[in-house]
Amino acid sequence: MKREIREDSTEPTIDLALWARTIWESRVLIIKIVAISIALGIIFALITPRRYTAKVILAPESSSSSSDIASAASMLGLSPLNLPRDNDALSVAIYPDIVASTPFMTELLKTPVQKVDSGQTITLFDYLQSVSGVQAEGEIDPLYLTKGQAKIVEFLRRALATSIDKKSGVTTISATFQDPKVAAIVARQATDKLRRYVTDYRTSKAEQELKYWQQLYKRRQQEYYEAQRSYADYVDANHKVTRQSIINERERLQNEKLLALQLYTTVATQMQMARAKVEEAKPVFTIIEPATIPLTPSSVGRVAMVIRFLIAGLAVAILWVLFGRDFLKCMRK
Repeated sequence: MKREIREDSTEPTIDLALWARTIWESRVLIIKIVAISIALGIIFALITPRRYTAKVILAPESSSSSSDIASAASMLGLSPLNLPRDNDALSVAIYPDIVASTPFMTELLKTPVQKVDSGQTITLFDYLQSVSGVQAEGEIDPLYLTKGQAKIVEFLRRALATSIDKKSGVTTISATFQDPKVAAIVARQATDKLRRYVTDYRTSKAEQELKYWQQLYKRRQQEYYEAQRSYADYVDANHKVTRQSIINERERLQNEKLLALQLYTTVATQMQMARAKVEEAKPVFTIIEPATIPLTPSSVGRVAMVIRFLIAGLAVAILWVLFGRDFLKCMRK
């Protein structure tokens, strides 16, 4: 007696032959959908303007400033604790926020730009009005922007990007516009403006400290000169007197002069350190890659766009033939 073994399987199976036959029978419909997709791709490729991206790459700020100042301080006999600190200094991480801020954007809109095919110079604000179709008149005030001005600022904010490499701290500023020359000019101006902003901030903090030490230096200098003069006048007037009270007063004046000299010397040293800090605070950025006029567009090319539409149309046609029609029939029942 033969034993029969039955295997009941509930797993769905894929009939590739059936799929191939269905696709072949619906080839006319698929060709029509693909043709429509190609036509749409060509239309979009023709009406979509090309965009160009210019980039500037900046090296992270040098960290040798504090160590150099500390070394100079040790040579002068000062403790590093006496040196001014940079606890509130700008961090590289907030550079994108600075560039994207409204005051930064409104100031950048005043930049004169030139189109690659024209020698005419216009402001970036006027250029963005022409390419965006937004009309915004009147003087730009960062405190109060009209609706049109706000749209222009937002358009520029989308066109200008700042990224930070968290590991290396390298900063990249990129500008994307329809005109390659405008993109290069805006990227360069944004970089220069950011560099001036950060440098002015760092320098202003150091200059405030230097101004404080300079004022204190003048007071200590005047106090020392007065103590020196008082001591000299007293000694000249009583150089032949040997009374103990005269000797005690002379010693007191001499001690005041020495104390004033010590304070005067200490403040003078601190003032020199503050002046050195101002000089150390000036270099902030090192440009690794400057902005250049891009030769090729950064947006999707026209041929690539048509190919994408072709692939998308083919995928939609096949999915419709295999599943879409049956699903629609089931929904109608």
